Amino acid sequence: CSPLGAPDCVAVPKVRLPMHVSILLKDGQQRSTSLHAKVIAPDDVDVYGCFYGSTDEVPEFDPARTVVALPSEGAVTWAELD
Repeated sequence: CSPLGAPDCVAVPKVRLPMHVSILLKDGQQRSTSLHAKVIAPDDVDVYGCFYGSTDEVPEFDPARTVVALPSEGAVTWAELD
């Protein structure tokens, strides 16, 4: 696994997100623009690989406090969530 980040000579802004984000990657090529979140908000983002059916490293999530966010035509905004 390669570390995420930028070369030492590049200044990358760091931001704090209003929530913790867990990214679950399902394809071995790790093609996801969501990885950029880990670069700019490293304290608020975790990345887990779910390759070849293995979910060993993925933690348990509390269903009462967890939201699965996927883009779709009928998706609601964060503000609309209760």
